[in-house]
Amino acid sequence: MAVKPIIAVVGRPNVGKSTFFNKMVGARVSIVQDSPGVTRDRVYADASWQNYEFTLVDTGGIDPYSDDPLLRQMRRQAEIIAFCASVTISFPSPRQPVLKQKTNRLRAYTHTLVADSPQTGIV
Repeated sequence: MAVKPIIAVVGRPNVGKSTFFNKMVGARVSIVQDSPGVTRDRVYADASWQNYEFTLVDTGGIDPYSDDPLLRQMRRQAEIIAFCASVTISFPSPRQPVLKQKTNRLRAYTHTLVADSPQTGIV
């Protein structure tokens, strides 16, 4: 049996990563709430899209400016899976511009797609 590619879903807190993840896997696997910081660990699930099977990974929000120990660990977990993934889908915040240095850092790991939001799709 072939190993499925890993697709990581990363981005700022509360931008719809878990909603996108749940929609792609077809079940409510990740908890979705209106408050940031609900997803803290990586969440894995098998998914398929257009007959292409893969493992999708939801991550906690990345706050690049926080010195809070928990938020730093969440950021580190997202960076680890971005490094290991075949593809990374990045969800920036509509209220904050994409940080060029962070986007470049993710692109250095893997192929990165930057999404508008779960409602508008990938750009």
